[in-house]
Amino acid sequence: MKDYVSKNYESNFSRVRVKSMLKKAIRQEVDEDEEKQKLLARFIEKELTQEEKKRLKREIRNQKFKESQMGGNSNPMFAIAKNFLHKKKGTCRTQILRSSCAWSTGIRTVEHSILNAYIRFIRKAQKFIYIENQFLMSNGSAGGIIENGITKAIKNRIVKAHKRKEPFKVYIFIPLMPGFEGDILEDGSQVLKLQIKFQLDTIVKGNTSLFQLLMRERIDASEYVTFFGLRQHDVFDDGPKTEMIYIHSKLLVVDDRYTIIGSANINDRSMLGSRDSEVCICVEDEDMVEVNMGGEPFKVGRINHEFRKKVMSGKSINS
Repeated sequence: MKDYVSKNYESNFSRVRVKSMLKKAIRQEVDEDEEKQKLLARFIEKELTQEEKKRLKREIRNQKFKESQMGGNSNPMFAIAKNFLHKKKGTCRTQILRSSCAWSTGIRTVEHSILNAYIRFIRKAQKFIYIENQFLMSNGSAGGIIENGITKAIKNRIVKAHKRKEPFKVYIFIPLMPGFEGDILEDGSQVLKLQIKFQLDTIVKGNTSLFQLLMRERIDASEYVTFFGLRQHDVFDDGPKTEMIYIHSKLLVVDDRYTIIGSANINDRSMLGSRDSEVCICVEDEDMVEVNMGGEPFKVGRINHEFRKKVMSGKSINS
């Protein structure tokens, strides 16, 4: 699986990991040994001498030896995880992605591996892109308030398909409005109205919207992009009624080969990494099956394909 984490993040991650290991190494004795507690505090503040660093390394080795003699990690969570070890391997390759920064997780370098993976998969798309998200606030070009370039990647992929005369589709499911019905009429609806503006600027209005940019390329956007909102309805004693289904999922499926699902909305708060903290998982199934796509045989990942079909059919994922 492609590594979507920036390389300059690795050294910082190592420091966080070492700190965690040191805490674990002395956790059982920290209440009994005040000297060790002070030693750990000095490590965190980077005030250790070479001799003290050697001592902490010995503590880690001793702790690992104790755990090995006990038959494994003493952490209760490990007792659960080890049940899955040495089992028959599956066919999916996965990677955890996140948006993370100093204020959210304490790392010095901003990580936006979710955005990296979104853009890479969109660029690799051959047949279709399927998106479900609570928001669609992105930028199709340079400049403007919104920075993330997800719609730019979609626009570029459509332009390429148009030039090559390839069949290509983008399906986007979002709520009819980014807030619940009725909210827009309330006095405190300024944020909602601003969200609607940014969403319209992303899709159809403004110089950097998806439809406007495609129009400049003399491309009919409706041939490639379709937007969907969902509603439910029923008949009651006082007549038929309908209401919006509020889409809250955050999902990307590309060609039934790549899937990203998690907590990240398509907006700068979730994608840039320097604001909200988010986590997603990307899945690629190596068990390939042949299906008919665009009138042609096409190989897809079995898990990705079955998952996307269940999502579109409205069936339970567990069924």
